[in-house]
Amino acid sequence: VILFLGRISREKSIDQLIDLFAKLEEDNIYLLVVGDGPDLPSFKEQAISLNIINKIRFTGMIDPQDVPIYYQLSDVFLNFSTSETQGLTYVEALASGIPVVAKYDDNLEGLLVNGVNGFTFYEDDEAKAYLKQIKNDSSLRKKLSEGALQTAQATSSQAYAKAVENIYCSLMKGECK
Repeated sequence: VILFLGRISREKSIDQLIDLFAKLEEDNIYLLVVGDGPDLPSFKEQAISLNIINKIRFTGMIDPQDVPIYYQLSDVFLNFSTSETQGLTYVEALASGIPVVAKYDDNLEGLLVNGVNGFTFYEDDEAKAYLKQIKNDSSLRKKLSEGALQTAQATSSQAYAKAVENIYCSLMKGECK
């Protein structure tokens, strides 16, 4: 199960994601599009016109408390957006142990590490190859999942608090212990 979770709008490049999904020749791959937004009807129409609507589930708006359930239902988080400012969904996916495959964007530097917690790509064919590799290689899937969890721990509130504390201590010339 490939997951996209977020606002369903053109700037998220969901049309490209659906186009790529239509080109996947793998059996037993499904796309779960979770969220709502102004362009949901046009993306549904796109899936119908590509004759893949039976392999895509558009959930529409969900209760925010149910978000973790959708991550746990998924094997890979896929995102084509290059307009993210905070990338919360990437961190949520990683914290759920879900590898991320995402179109390269500067905001992913330091968060996604190819072959460790997922992959970034520039061309659609790269994304297609990564998805196939993850699907067909259980040891890679396990390694990426473990890397995702480790990355999420490094971005936890505790890790952030420790980093801020270290900055204050260095500014105070090491007076903290």
